[in-house]
Amino acid sequence: MKIYLDTVNEFKSLHIQKDTPLALVLFLVKVGTRYETSDVSGIAHFIEHMMFKQTQKRSTSDIAIEIESLGSQTNAFTSHQYTGFFIKMLGTKFDESFEILADIFQNGKFDKNDLDIERGNIIEEIKLTQDTPSDLVWDYAQSNIFPNNTLGWPILGTEDSVNKINQGDILKFLEQKYLQDDILIVSVGDFDHDRVKDNITKHLRPRKPGRLEFEPAEFKPKSKINFHHKESCNQAHVVISFPGVKDTDEDFFKYEILAEILGGGMGSILFLLLREQLGVAYYVGALHPSYQDVGTLQIYFGTNTDKTSMVIQEVFKTLEDIKTKGVSKRDLERAQNYYFSQITMAQENILFLGRHYGLDYLLHGKIDTIEDIKRKIYSITEDDIKNLAKKVFSDHFNITYIANSDLIKI
Repeated sequence: MKIYLDTVNEFKSLHIQKDTPLALVLFLVKVGTRYETSDVSGIAHFIEHMMFKQTQKRSTSDIAIEIESLGSQTNAFTSHQYTGFFIKMLGTKFDESFEILADIFQNGKFDKNDLDIERGNIIEEIKLTQDTPSDLVWDYAQSNIFPNNTLGWPILGTEDSVNKINQGDILKFLEQKYLQDDILIVSVGDFDHDRVKDNITKHLRPRKPGRLEFEPAEFKPKSKINFHHKESCNQAHVVISFPGVKDTDEDFFKYEILAEILGGGMGSILFLLLREQLGVAYYVGALHPSYQDVGTLQIYFGTNTDKTSMVIQEVFKTLEDIKTKGVSKRDLERAQNYYFSQITMAQENILFLGRHYGLDYLLHGKIDTIEDIKRKIYSITEDDIKNLAKKVFSDHFNITYIANSDLIKI
């Protein structure tokens, strides 16, 4: 595998040359929810949907039929920090697929009728989240730990904000936020970079120059406990949040491995305790969502409502044990091996590959190779984890939960 970086026709380009019959073209834009304003909350995600509507030369059905006639697959994603649009295809269909994605990206009509249709679809997506407490609790947790920052806003927006977004809002957002310096063209395939550069030159028009800035966030929970009532909820869905670090911090991988020890996989400490020993949680895990400026280490689970306080007490008891006794060599090695193997195996997925290296370069201007990551992961010691646990598991935390009654007393 070889990685090539270049600037072509004012577009930053990252090409991964890999021995595979498949190929990928991915347009990444450093625009997400945290660049929105309250009057158009959810607009970044709305635009992601609208990109697959009719363009100046293709109808909505033409786009779908042409892509699938090539045997290709397309989709997109929106986060708080970025948006991505991609097509996966056979390597032999790269040129045709690139032209279609370029058309989608640049020439959308954003017709009022299309807007109204997609508005309805997005509102249904919002309702689906609201009807799924194991998903909804994450939006609540995000808003509770970042209460005065756009990082705490829901990616989908709200029904009220989505209903207000119009064609003018979308065109203005695209002009002001989709800036040239915040766009990266990512490609993966068994061909050289010249083929990609030819497509960029032929099919992409440079945009307004510039780079966006965001308001830095701080882990600052509203309160220790945030209860959100849902009468129809038959379980309590809980997220416990502690401070983490930004994704370029020197301790980033220590936080990742600590989360893996706690709740990554069926051999993790909390999974074995809550599911296998106590039988009180069907799902349980831990992760370390990290951004350009801040992060949070989070433990999550769903449990029977009348066992919620007991489960939380067991979690905090486990965290206290790690602070005082540390973790075993076996737990550390399992987490390191499991974490690194997941990344290594995912390298065989061209979308993961393009997204992983593309976001590294788009957000940070650098690339960590798989060897860089391996070195950082396996340099972590048992003492590192114990010291980190002492630092992280303090009195500075937030418990966000959804249930049909107020349950938690700590």
